[in-house]
Amino acid sequence: MEPGVAATFTLSDLIAGIEERRQVEIAIGVLMGLRNCSQDDALTDFGDAVRESRVKAIDLATALIEAADGTLPPGCGAEVHRRWGHLL
Repeated sequence: MEPGVAATFTLSDLIAGIEERRQVEIAIGVLMGLRNCSQDDALTDFGDAVRESRVKAIDLATALIEAADGTLPPGCGAEVHRRWGHLL
């Protein structure tokens, strides 16, 4: 974006961003429970997983939440099970 140019966001964009953040925060909580670790440690682990796998944070978060709920998620599920399967 050029300096001085205001970004325009629609209400649906803002709501989608809030929902994505909520999913990531839930996934961080899942990791805290699975690993019995601090929020900072879980956030670091999750961030490392996103960077290393090149999977979008929202997709990885959703897959982790579903896996913790006992569902084998398609797509990113393989990454979740590779990284955290021993904890599930």
